[in-house]
Amino acid sequence: MRTKTVIVASIAALTLIWRLPVQALGTTPVAQPPTLFRSVTVLTMNADDEVLTDRDVVVRGGKIWSISPTGDDPPSGAMIVDGRGKFLVPGLTDMHVHLQSEPELFLYLAYGVTTVFDLSGSPKTLEMRRAVAAGETLGPQIFSTGPTLGGESPLNPKHLRLRDSDEARAAIDTIHREGYDGVKVYSDILPEAFSAAVRRAHEVGLPVFGHVPWALRAEKTLGEKTLAAVAHAEELFAGFYSPTSRYMSGDHTWTPGPEDLARTPELVELLRTSGSSLIVNGNFIDRILAQAVDLKSVLAEPQVAYLPALRQLEWSDSRYANPDNPERSLQRNRAMSSFVPLFVERLAEAGIPLLIGSDASAPGAVPGYSAVSEIGYLERRCGLPPLVALSAATHEARDFFARHLPWAQPFGQVRAGFRADLLLLRSDPREGVEKALLSRAGVMVAGAWHSAQELDAELVQRGRTNTAVREPLQQVLEGFESEDSESSAAAVARLLADIPSARGDVEGLLIEAGGYLNRRRAGSDFAEAWARMAVGQLSDSVELRMILVDALIDRTKLDEARNTLLEILASTPNHPGATQKLQWIEELKAAN
Repeated sequence: MRTKTVIVASIAALTLIWRLPVQALGTTPVAQPPTLFRSVTVLTMNADDEVLTDRDVVVRGGKIWSISPTGDDPPSGAMIVDGRGKFLVPGLTDMHVHLQSEPELFLYLAYGVTTVFDLSGSPKTLEMRRAVAAGETLGPQIFSTGPTLGGESPLNPKHLRLRDSDEARAAIDTIHREGYDGVKVYSDILPEAFSAAVRRAHEVGLPVFGHVPWALRAEKTLGEKTLAAVAHAEELFAGFYSPTSRYMSGDHTWTPGPEDLARTPELVELLRTSGSSLIVNGNFIDRILAQAVDLKSVLAEPQVAYLPALRQLEWSDSRYANPDNPERSLQRNRAMSSFVPLFVERLAEAGIPLLIGSDASAPGAVPGYSAVSEIGYLERRCGLPPLVALSAATHEARDFFARHLPWAQPFGQVRAGFRADLLLLRSDPREGVEKALLSRAGVMVAGAWHSAQELDAELVQRGRTNTAVREPLQQVLEGFESEDSESSAAAVARLLADIPSARGDVEGLLIEAGGYLNRRRAGSDFAEAWARMAVGQLSDSVELRMILVDALIDRTKLDEARNTLLEILASTPNHPGATQKLQWIEELKAAN
């Protein structure tokens, strides 16, 4: 077994866990004093891309209060930010992230991302959402789909298994009841389940994000009002242009040509019929290629040092650098890298709404920084004008929410009455959007100002902490490889005593290792021993207790597994995975 195989088993598990009640999105953050941006150039990012020069912008109570010509007296007690020679734009929105841990939330803000949409949510996501909204945790505004909806035998063990329309409707009802903001469907979902899930989601007012189901292709998926947003441009590459929807996972070889690009007007009509936006996620394809060609250089990029230590260890064994079929993977990704910019440019010209999504936290996509790179991709690779590229992360996101989640406080424009999520830049985005976004003088989220000096100092400190944590984490991993759960337990205890802030990394590693054992060593003594050790170290972790449940089921210790699930449901009512596993246990017990 390779040293870090366990770490790449499932990126969805890493997180910090708090046992606090979930509250509704929109809880009032800590009150901030008024702020005045003095004598600044404002790029409003409204529909006309209006630019206002020499303006005073007042922020009060978390909202943009006024925009006026420079000269008025500042509000009493206001903090004054010098905007001379600088440019004020809306905070950025990343519509496709995978929130893993609380420490990663800061990285979004450090690069100007003030709103994110998690497209594979969980109860942990809801807790992070609550903590940020309550002002307990520094991070972007969070929206989230529920757990991803999969097929009869889900490709990802974290996805919900849907075998028919009844299960699909029940899943949507649970997602709605738990307070998620949308629904995510995956490639392997069955047609019957897809149709039922979409209908029920529309009935309860939840937008549907997703892949193009393999069994339907784009022509059927987008033939009516279905997806609010397609999750990746590559889904259209595979589900519309290529000869088979399974192009992304099979052994098919195909290189698109001019005749394929000529079909784009047909795709435009499909997207117009469905009312779907496209989350482009094109730079991520190039990042996959970069890892396959030279992973060492990717890992040496300065922004990678700011990732939590476990994420860095995981990336060092990136699945994109070691695919099952390297030659096939390179051919596929090179074809996508060349073709996606061509049809994205044509979709933009036709007026199809484009959104920024980075797949943040997946290997190669540093939270926050990757969103800036995706905006740059639209200018650099797709040939879009700088402000058109910037609009995909600002007013296009605002328009998406106005259509699909109109209850959300408006954001995405510099406009009186809008949420005060702002980015102050030293360079003019009209002269190069990616360079300008990386020249930030500061970031404001919900009315709270954070200067570049403050953000950079925090990044440096996090980099130092991550370096200190990596070696002790490796010791935990060595105990796993030698099947010595006692030595791993001792290493965990030492690490948590020395560096309490490493809890998220420790929990993530224990989850990854336990999940790997339950898949590859199901029913083994060590799988159960590891799960018990992990729960003993972090007894309040719901995810680790779920790992223990799986190990107990594999050992046919159904009564103990059932009791553990009941304990989980007592603290986390309607936990989707726990509810489903409890049903499976009852079925197993009845069958025996």
